[in-house]
Amino acid sequence: MTDQNPQNPADPAAGSTAAAPAAPAVETPAAQPAADGAPAAAETRRNGALDALIAYPAAFLTVLKNRPLDALRLGHAQGNGWWLQLLLRNVLAALFLVVLIGRTNGTFVSSADRLFGFRSSRYWYLPFEYGLQLFLLALVLFFLIDLVRVSTLHLSFLVSKSGVPFSASGQIVATAYSGLACITLVGILALLLPGRGLIGPIVLVGLFLVAVFSLAAELLMYIGVNRRHRFTGSPLIPFVAGFAGWILGVCLVTYVFMSVLEGMVN
Repeated sequence: MTDQNPQNPADPAAGSTAAAPAAPAVETPAAQPAADGAPAAAETRRNGALDALIAYPAAFLTVLKNRPLDALRLGHAQGNGWWLQLLLRNVLAALFLVVLIGRTNGTFVSSADRLFGFRSSRYWYLPFEYGLQLFLLALVLFFLIDLVRVSTLHLSFLVSKSGVPFSASGQIVATAYSGLACITLVGILALLLPGRGLIGPIVLVGLFLVAVFSLAAELLMYIGVNRRHRFTGSPLIPFVAGFAGWILGVCLVTYVFMSVLEGMVN
């Protein structure tokens, strides 16, 4: 007796109904983890001005949550937005200086008027043209100070011949200064409050916070430098040398600023 359903192995039709062998699975290589402080390769890089400005206070809040590496990654993701972030910080710093001088002059003029028997209470005393000149001059000089800090920070990468771009140093500095920018904004709002007796305490508290956040900024910069590139040795000496160069640059810029300001007053 013959089989009713013979299957001829040579018949192509007979093999067509057979299940095709499964193709071997191709293993997709996993994405290499990015170095600490640098974004992953698939991370979307945002270059918009609005995104960079929104990310600035977000970076500060991330630092407050004790997540400095996440803050550095957030700053790195903004691309060339670090220019806008530093510009915003210096606009706030220059505006703080103008508001402080205007409110302080108003307090002194009011005290002088009362000393001579005049009953007056000046909230603000600073002519608009002088205030505008002071703002523009302070903005340029403060921005130059930050650029000097970016340049001296980049010295650590240049010494090691790491090939890290200058923009990476700018992103680290901008992220580190996010806390100073936020407290400057709070200081401006506090100075605008009425009351002559508030100016002194606001300035004292502001100086304390500036000292604390400046120290935190330098520590965050060192973390950013150390994580951005795998140094064969420690970047401590180049970092300290760059910091010392920045201090000298600040002294020089401050001297020029005071000289120009004295010429404006006289």
